Amino acid sequence: MNITRFGAAAIAALSLGLTAGAAQATTWDAVTDFSSTQSTGVNGVWSYGWDAGSGFTAFTTNSACFAQASCWQTPGMEMYQVPMVAGNTTAGTITYANTVVHLNDVLNLHPGQTLDGSNQDIDAILRFVAPEAGTYAFSGFFEVLDINPSGVAILANGVSVPVSGMANIGNLTVGAPAYFSGKVTLAKNGVIDFRVNRDGAIWNDSTGLSATVASVPEPATWALMIMGFGGAGAMIRSRRRAATAA
Repeated sequence: MNITRFGAAAIAALSLGLTAGAAQATTWDAVTDFSSTQSTGVNGVWSYGWDAGSGFTAFTTNSACFAQASCWQTPGMEMYQVPMVAGNTTAGTITYANTVVHLNDVLNLHPGQTLDGSNQDIDAILRFVAPEAGTYAFSGFFEVLDINPSGVAILANGVSVPVSGMANIGNLTVGAPAYFSGKVTLAKNGVIDFRVNRDGAIWNDSTGLSATVASVPEPATWALMIMGFGGAGAMIRSRRRAATAA
């Protein structure tokens, strides 16, 4: 009877641990989650916007600003249809604005400039908003889609974060994707911003971005899973000893 009770408890702990682990280990993909109708993307964690200072303003309207490209913008603020965050809505590669080659495995972030004569930079931003407090791992790459490299940056709650790979704050290189990965701890509704800023003039600064963010299970979850595995192992060993004695 004790073995049975212990076994049931072990199995329950194992089941709970696996369930908790599965619930917390979620991955969001900015490209596959891109939406032409929802400004928060398919899974409600992405925002498309711009910044001419240190904040974030969401784009308000989606349109087919280029052939077969779905673009998030704000009417009245754009110059020559930028800044924007655009998705490739086809199953292949599209070319638009004469020189932009937009593959379907990246978003197109194009920076802009203010219209008040100051020529102040406007960053194009893909923002991830944490649905719950926790640790989040991010990875992906930036790449030049046109002929002019841009500057890129990754920030968590407005502060630059350490990244592994090539995509630290700085300018991209034509023909060389800049891969990145990193990990940050966020409160609920904390943010990770993937930003593209113009390098000099705003011309030909289309920049591809592929980004995924994954929640990292908390230590308590792993401990619960380990306890479950250990309990199940002990149950099996006890049954073997009982069978041997019999």
